[in-house]
Amino acid sequence: MKRKNASKGPQLNRKASTAPKKSPVKTIDKKWLIIGAAALIAAVIFTAGLVRFYSDGVVARVNGIAIRSGEVTNALAQNSDWRMWADVGMMREASEEAAREVALTKLFEDYARRNNIPLTGNESTFELMNAVIDAAIADQNQFTNFEAHMLEDAIPAAESLASEILARAHAGEDFDELVATYSDDGMPPEGYAFLEGDMVPEFCEATRNLEIGEISGLVQTEFGFHIIKRIEPPGDGEFTSFNFPLGEDDEMLGAKHILIAARETALSERQRSAVFAGFEAKLEAADLVFLRGLDNIQLP
Repeated sequence: MKRKNASKGPQLNRKASTAPKKSPVKTIDKKWLIIGAAALIAAVIFTAGLVRFYSDGVVARVNGIAIRSGEVTNALAQNSDWRMWADVGMMREASEEAAREVALTKLFEDYARRNNIPLTGNESTFELMNAVIDAAIADQNQFTNFEAHMLEDAIPAAESLASEILARAHAGEDFDELVATYSDDGMPPEGYAFLEGDMVPEFCEATRNLEIGEISGLVQTEFGFHIIKRIEPPGDGEFTSFNFPLGEDDEMLGAKHILIAARETALSERQRSAVFAGFEAKLEAADLVFLRGLDNIQLP
């Protein structure tokens, strides 16, 4: 009897056994590749956003109005004191001061925009102040609506200063020096020789009531507050300081005076300073917030 070959048995399907199988390793590699690519893209986007934020991002806000890093940097570059602070390690302090100046500019711009005052967009803070005031003077209606309390503050401020100067004059301080230091009038050094009608009535009356060398109290006219010192009329006695001839029945008066201008003079430099101070007070009362980006300001 022929013995069966023990090695022979059921035949395996070799085609099935040689079919390729999915590799779990390759599947894992592909998943991590996708995750890694996504992380890289996110990092690039974040870095680009960070660079943009610190290069021209919002670093402060005043009453909700954005202040950008470029504006603060420009302000820093134009101020030698703040640059010196930065050089000695006070960059944060310098940046805050620069941001405050930019904030003040923003308040001027905001006021001009709300009151339809035309701007070029390139004005300095000082130029903005002048643009606002000049527009108010040119347009009487605008003048009436312009922050009235800030303008009116100039009148008591002028009166207060005039009172201080008056006390110094009465105490014997050199009158001519006080004139040179404080007066808003372009009086000739020798004073005025004048007739009735050459000056406003209040000025003429106050002068006539003084003795030669006597100093008045405060005399208020449409031009502001005067401190008058009566003198002998300067000149040849035949013509006034305004080149009017002396008539047969005319009385020539002579006076020097200190004028502290008030609102009626269409805003003197002192009033401009009062308005500027008013805006600075607005800044102090404003909601000024410094953001984290201010720590990253760098000088150009």
